[in-house]
Amino acid sequence: MRVPVGLFRSTYENLIPEITRGSTEKFTFRFTLNGAAINITGYKLYLAISSVFDGTSPDQFELTFEPFNAAAGVFIATITDSQTLAITTPGRYYYSLKYAKPTGDGELYTFDQGFVEVHQCVNPRVALVQSSASASPSGSPSASPSASPSSSPSV
Repeated sequence: MRVPVGLFRSTYENLIPEITRGSTEKFTFRFTLNGAAINITGYKLYLAISSVFDGTSPDQFELTFEPFNAAAGVFIATITDSQTLAITTPGRYYYSLKYAKPTGDGELYTFDQGFVEVHQCVNPRVALVQSSASASPSGSPSASPSASPSSSPSV
């Protein structure tokens, strides 16, 4: 079941507008307060993508990311080609981005949510070859797709 258009209205900026199945996708987020970087040492970033709001879809997955440059407040979230290929059907999905502070209180804070358009891979065979190549043993050459353009919003 797909999310009906118009049912959800985000008050957040749409930070992840699209994903292509079989591609590695990278998104950069910078946490600031009044223009100054927030030190996010110990923070975790969570991304969930689902075709339904209740998260029971077989297309749902959740990823956890560590800060890239904690002192500067920067996360780089990387979704691998294998993970994007696991989204079985192209279409419009619902996503949620949350962060957890290192205080251990277990609270999650939403900083972005919205719709993401998942596009079909033009050549699924290429995506499968990339997935198997990235799993090659150490020392063996492996294909790595180029990173998609990163966005750099202040959160």
